[in-house]
Amino acid sequence: MIAPLEHLLRNSIVHGLEDEQQRTQSGKLPIGEIRLSVRQESNEVVFEFSDDGAGLNYAKLREKGWQSEPCNPVMRIMRRSWQSDIQAWAFYGNDGH
Repeated sequence: MIAPLEHLLRNSIVHGLEDEQQRTQSGKLPIGEIRLSVRQESNEVVFEFSDDGAGLNYAKLREKGWQSEPCNPVMRIMRRSWQSDIQAWAFYGNDGH
């Protein structure tokens, strides 16, 4: 269980938080905040990471998505709007491919 938690934490740090200068220019505190919440839902334990970073860069994600060739035909259909690219990649990843 350590590896997935470490991966999520690393993603929050590397991809979520801006550097000190960008944060200050955005009116944020120079040091970012990463939150971890843990809760139980029925028989499952849910770990949720969040940060106070800039959020997803949809333009960059979309460009990366268009550069790759999806194997799943459903992804080709879903790749029609900004947010659907993210949903398509989530669907593709959750589908086990």
